[in-house]
Parts: sequence; structure tokens; C-alpha cells
Amino acid sequence: MSDQHASESAGSPVVVNNNTMDAIVAVILFVIGVVVIFEARRLGAEWADDGPGAGYFPFYIGIILCISSMGIFTSRRPASHVTRTHLLTVNNSVVSFRCWLLLLFMSLVSSFLVFTLRLRSTLLYS
Repeated sequence: MSDQHASESAGSPVVVNNNTMDAIVAVILFVIGVVVIFEARRLGAEWADDGPGAGYFPFYIGIILCISSMGIFTSRRPASHVTRTHLLTVNNSVVSFRCWLLLLFMSLVSSFLVFTLRLRSTLLYS
């Protein structure tokens, strides 16, 4: 299998390195996340009297995009073919993805709790 990969790569020129593409994608994703954060702040990313503002959830999505792009940028590794370390990198990515899903779930639960407590206090004191 490695002989087949070597023969295929010998016949075609390398256009760009995987690390370079990972860095470019990470920077583009980070810029998109920053734009989402600024636009969410412009829309109103805080709590209003009747609940979350229009930019509340997009603000946190932008933060997740920025953090994910930093993870992509820092986890770049040179690999021209699949090796044991490459498979471990994929496994680490899966673990990171599960951690981000847990973080997203926790932020949604905390937002729901804050919304419920504010709604309850509004109903009790009005």
C-alpha cells in the first residue's frame, strides 16, 4: 500500500503542503469567527428584558469558531501518508470534537437556566 502511494505521488507534483493548507483554513476560519463575534455584538449579544438578544447565540458560535481554528492551527503535523501517528492525530481530533460538543451543550444549558431564572424573577416581582 505504501508502494502504491509512493508511485502515485512520484507521478504528480505537489502543489501545496498539508500544513500550509491547514494554516490557511485555520486563519480563514478565525477571521470568519471574529466577523461573527463583531456582528453579534453589533446586533446585541446580551440579555434583554424578554430574553437573549439577537446576537446572543451567534456570539458564542463565533467564539467556538475562533477556538476551533486555534485548535486546527496548533494541531498541524507533517504527514504525507497515513501512519500510526496520523491515526492518533485523527483520534485526538475526535476527542477534541467531543469536548467542543460538551462545551456547546453546557453553554446551552446555562443559557436556558439563566433565561428561566430571569423569567421566574420577572414573574415573581411584577
